[in-house]
Amino acid sequence: MGEDNTNKMIDDFISYYHRFWGEMRTLDRDFKAGFPFELKGLIDIGYYENQPMYVIAEQMKLSRSQITFIIEVLVKKGMVMRVTDEKDRRINRVVLTAEGRKMREKYLEVFKKHWNQKLSSLTTEEFEELYKSIETIKKVTIKIMGSKDE
Repeated sequence: MGEDNTNKMIDDFISYYHRFWGEMRTLDRDFKAGFPFELKGLIDIGYYENQPMYVIAEQMKLSRSQITFIIEVLVKKGMVMRVTDEKDRRINRVVLTAEGRKMREKYLEVFKKHWNQKLSSLTTEEFEELYKSIETIKKVTIKIMGSKDE
């Protein structure tokens, strides 16, 4: 791939990523009351559940102090609990509580409803193309990050 193509790809990615993300963030309106930033961490924490805090921080691209703050808020709200690793007592794993699972599902439900409305304007072919594109971005991100996600 030539330098011009690479630069165009980067420019397009930055421009359209921010537009796409901006659309996704419109969900924030649905959670202005009662769903602060820390609770949005439930989505990722649920995905990486039962992992050590430092792994969750790495995957969420947060510092250890940031993830500690978020986990502390979620513990106080009864959404997650720290569980000491059976093999290494220095390691704390993070597990969602029943209340945390319920809140995470509520967030995902609203998110899915919002995006189903947005995606309903796509043709079947456009939807398939978007799906394949997201799968490609997922694979490339995993490769770039060196992540173990599959």
